[in-house]
Amino acid sequence: MSQSTITFLILAVTVAVFVWDHLPVGVVAFGVALSLWATGVLDLGQALAGFVPAAVARLLAAGAIVLSGVLSMEETYRAIAWTTVILVGGMTSLSTAMVETGAAGQLADRLVTGSSACRCWRSPASSPCSLSP
Repeated sequence: MSQSTITFLILAVTVAVFVWDHLPVGVVAFGVALSLWATGVLDLGQALAGFVPAAVARLLAAGAIVLSGVLSMEETYRAIAWTTVILVGGMTSLSTAMVETGAAGQLADRLVTGSSACRCWRSPASSPCSLSP
């Protein structure tokens, strides 16, 4: 059965449940999302995108993969790019510090005023781009 056929069947059931009017809308919506995930139409991150933030959906998907036995914990640990995790963690801390201290705003101001003061923006024929005082 094609994914579009599955999607239309889930849509028909959803309309019937809405007409029946005995379940809250949130329960029906969550049921639709889980049905689309269970049938393979959407991955778990896509299915839960409207309900939880993307990071939480990815964490739930990773947990589901481990709990369902698709990957063992050892395979999961080997699949993680730890250098990327450390880089993102470090950059998050750095960006928070830059915003809190005002360094991000100062850097943005310098970039904006520096680019508008650059002579080569006004005259491409001028050789090296130098900043006006």
